[in-house]
Amino acid sequence: MSATLRCALALALVAIGCGTPDTPTPAAAVDSYFRDLARDPIRTLPLLTPRFHQQHGLGVVTAAEAQRLAHGNAQKASDPVDAAGIDRLQLGWLAVQSRDSFHALRNRLTVTPDTVWEDGANAVVVVRVQPDGAASFEQRFALSRSAADGAWRIESVEQQGVVAESLAAAFVAHPSETTRRRLAQPGGRPSR
Repeated sequence: MSATLRCALALALVAIGCGTPDTPTPAAAVDSYFRDLARDPIRTLPLLTPRFHQQHGLGVVTAAEAQRLAHGNAQKASDPVDAAGIDRLQLGWLAVQSRDSFHALRNRLTVTPDTVWEDGANAVVVVRVQPDGAASFEQRFALSRSAADGAWRIESVEQQGVVAESLAAAFVAHPSETTRRRLAQPGGRPSR
């Protein structure tokens, strides 16, 4: 089955509510995120909200859109994102996550839970991410759920304490357009 067909199938299952993750606690949702991050990125989609995808900013574009972006006509982050835009952000997330080099780097990350805060339908989970041979950094997840017994889903991710030597690992732990641009700067290390 082609990657495009698998992505379309996964998006369809997410859209109709199938494949909802078994995440009885916020910490379980974060654990599932890291477990599936490079091993099977399609499994991360039910863990993530549309807000998460708007935050990371990685999307697929047509050739015409790429040309407009190259000339500085990018969409503003504050512009509304329609349903097709969310699909493009989800596909952008999967395209980045499917890289073989991510799997190798992800396997060398040690993720240690730090704190969990839960208040009804909202939660925050903080973990310490230790790349092999590089400085550790903190990754903070904001999560929500729609019902008291519903699955926890990740709304956003923030990273703190990322230094140049851990930038590639930070990109693997939470790919975003902002981090991709930092890696592309002189002195940044390529994401492979």
